[in-house]
Amino acid sequence: MADSRGDSRTVEWSGPEISRIARWLHAHAGLTFPPNRRESAELGIRRVMGRAGIKSVSEFGNRLERGGALLDDLIAELTIGETFFLREPNQLEFIQREVLPAVTGQDGSCRAIRVWSAGCASGEEPYSLAILLQKTGCLSSARIIGTDLSVARLLTARRGRYRSWSLRGVPEAIIKQYFERDGAVYTLKKELRSAVDFSLLNLAEDVYPSPATGVFGMDVILCRNVLIYFDAPTVAQVAQRLLNTLSDDGWLFLGASDPSLSGMVPCDVVMTGAGIAYRKPGASKQLVSGAVFASRPSKTDTSDTAVSFFSPAPSPRSPSSTPYSPLSVAPPAARHSSSSHADIDLAYEAGDYERVAALAHVMLLSGDTTELVSVALVRSLANRGMIDEAVEQCSAGLARNSMSAELHYLAGMLQAQRGRHEEAALSARRAVYLDPELTVAHLTLAEALARTGDSRAAKTALRNAERLLAAVPAESRVRATDGELASRLLQIARFRLRSLTFVQA
Repeated sequence: MADSRGDSRTVEWSGPEISRIARWLHAHAGLTFPPNRRESAELGIRRVMGRAGIKSVSEFGNRLERGGALLDDLIAELTIGETFFLREPNQLEFIQREVLPAVTGQDGSCRAIRVWSAGCASGEEPYSLAILLQKTGCLSSARIIGTDLSVARLLTARRGRYRSWSLRGVPEAIIKQYFERDGAVYTLKKELRSAVDFSLLNLAEDVYPSPATGVFGMDVILCRNVLIYFDAPTVAQVAQRLLNTLSDDGWLFLGASDPSLSGMVPCDVVMTGAGIAYRKPGASKQLVSGAVFASRPSKTDTSDTAVSFFSPAPSPRSPSSTPYSPLSVAPPAARHSSSSHADIDLAYEAGDYERVAALAHVMLLSGDTTELVSVALVRSLANRGMIDEAVEQCSAGLARNSMSAELHYLAGMLQAQRGRHEEAALSARRAVYLDPELTVAHLTLAEALARTGDSRAAKTALRNAERLLAAVPAESRVRATDGELASRLLQIARFRLRSLTFVQA
């Protein structure tokens, strides 16, 4: 697509109807068209009109607002979907060297690492991450999500079939190991295709982070060359949501052309040999390689040395790689004083999940097997990214409290994070049976059913959630959601209803 970003001319829209379409695209998808991009954008709009056989700009605008294939074609026309495998090897090397050791135990096993390719286009980026995780032995415990605004691109990604242009620069040995060739077509092996979940998601909408969309607590987010299409206020909103979606020690990587987030949103800026990365304020400043980074970029930072792609990962050093042992992390005060439900509530509200787990474990040892203690323990472990441990404690909690709707819901959510969607649906159904008004259970059930291909039942679950949420005040806090507002979950439920067209395809 032609792009005149470097042109300083000021160009106006040719008419009010084109201007209306541009305003709607900004409101719907966050896309912005400064004066020097309007000529190329309008040409793109008219190309899509021509392909659709629509001559009236007014009619095109009206049909565009209904969504569907016409909108998808326009989004693809106005944004650049160019990508290829192993496109940013330095970033992949950094993930291998600094991120994976932090989630690797002393025995070499990996905990459930969560990775999100935001704006994944036709899938080469999330599949590149799958290849890396397979190579390093972490794929089986990983959750990789690829999202995009274009249904057509997502369908291409889901098929996993590419031509040589998408593999330019990839070593022949990797192609032979991970692809099956049929003439000019290279099909990614099934194990890697099934390792990535593709979903429709609009980064400009406030539908993440949220367990309802499965996008939360990410160890790594790649969002390359997406923010260039947004204006400054939208960039700030999207950037804040991306940072909020990170785990406490997660990493956000943007593209070289994307605007800097420094000074725009609260974050730590990390200068690496792989470029700039972003973290939540207060994230660990000790890298596995032994380097310590500053919260602002430094031109003299040379701590991040280059390594060969797919070189052996360094030995784990991160404290988070230590196997979970509740008493080993319990503060002295938690080990020797009587704890109460109020103490757990206070620690949870403060986001001190390590203390919550310690308090809950001490209370369990003292004989307090109430639902609240088990729920707090499971949530605290899950919020720290310790999915396997959370699953184990959830099973133990259900053995003690088999009629707990919230524990069944948590079991479903955790199974979904492990990619076990049929099991997730069963657990969510139990939660809904025990408590038909537990809104988040309906949302979890819908997501699991959609992933298993039962879109009709998923829509029913979403409509049940929509009905429950519409019946309560918009600013009320929804039960079992860590304080989510009803208005936001209602927006998410309606977004998922719209996006099920992709799941059905």
